[in-house]
Amino acid sequence: ALLRTDAITNRLGMEIEPAEDGMDIYEYVAYRWKEILSEEYKKYGVRKAAKKPVMTFAYSATRHSAMDYIANLYPELDRSVACKLGSSLFDMSNKILEPMVEGVDWLKECVKIISAKGHTDIQWITPDGFIAIQSKFQTEYTETKVVIKRKAHAVKCKDPIYVDGKPIPNVRKAQLSIGPNIIHSLDATHLRMVAARLEMMGIPAIWVHDSFAVHANYIDLLDKVIRQEFIAMYSKDIMNEIRDYWMEFYKVDLPEAPKLGKWNVDKIEFCPKFFS
Repeated sequence: ALLRTDAITNRLGMEIEPAEDGMDIYEYVAYRWKEILSEEYKKYGVRKAAKKPVMTFAYSATRHSAMDYIANLYPELDRSVACKLGSSLFDMSNKILEPMVEGVDWLKECVKIISAKGHTDIQWITPDGFIAIQSKFQTEYTETKVVIKRKAHAVKCKDPIYVDGKPIPNVRKAQLSIGPNIIHSLDATHLRMVAARLEMMGIPAIWVHDSFAVHANYIDLLDKVIRQEFIAMYSKDIMNEIRDYWMEFYKVDLPEAPKLGKWNVDKIEFCPKFFS
C-alpha cells in the first residue's frame, strides 16, 4: 500500500479477485522455491519454511537471517546445506518481492545521508500527527558489580560512545531499523485512526497489538471503519511526505522517492478478504 505496487496484492487480500491458484504469499514463495530445489530437498519447500523470511523480508530480513532460520527450523540439516537452502530462499523472495526492496533501499539511503550530518535520532510524523523517533548510536560495554542478597553479580551495561559531548550515529543499525520502524508506525497509525473513529461513534472496543475487537453486534461496522481509515491513510503519498519532512527538518538533499505503482487503494472497500 505504501508503494502502491500490485506485485503481490492478489495474495494479500488486497484485490477483489484473489490469485487463481489460491495461494497466499507464503505458499506462493514456498511453491516457487520448491521448484528450484533438488529432489532431495524439495520436502523443505513448504509454507512454514517460507513464512518468517517472507514476513520480515520487506524491512529487516537478510541472507544470513534466512540461513539461520532454516538451520534452526531444520536442525537435522548440515549447516552448509541449511545455508544453501536459506540463501536460495532469500534469492527467490528477493525476486518475487522486488518492488518492496526499492522502497527499503531508498529509506536506507536517506538515513545514511541524515546520519552523516551527525544525527543519532531520526524522526518522522505519521499521517495522524504523531512524532515517531528512532535513536541509534554507537555503544560500548562497561562492567559493574552488584550485590543481591550478599551474592555478587557482574552486570554489563551498554552506554553511548561520546565524541565532543555528542553520541556517534550507528549508521548500519539506523539503516536496518528504519524500514520496520516506519512500517510499524503506520500500522499503529491505522489502529489509532480506527480507535478514534469508533470512540467518536460511541462504540467500545478492545485493542491487543494488531487485533481489533468489538461487540458482535458491531463487527460489520468495525470492518467498514477499518477499510475506510486504511483508504484515507494510504491515499496520501506518505513516502514523499516523509522525504519533504526530512529535507526540511534536517536541512539535507535526498534522492527522489520511489515512484508509486498503479495499485488503487480505493478497491480495499470491496476486497472480501482484506481483514479477518
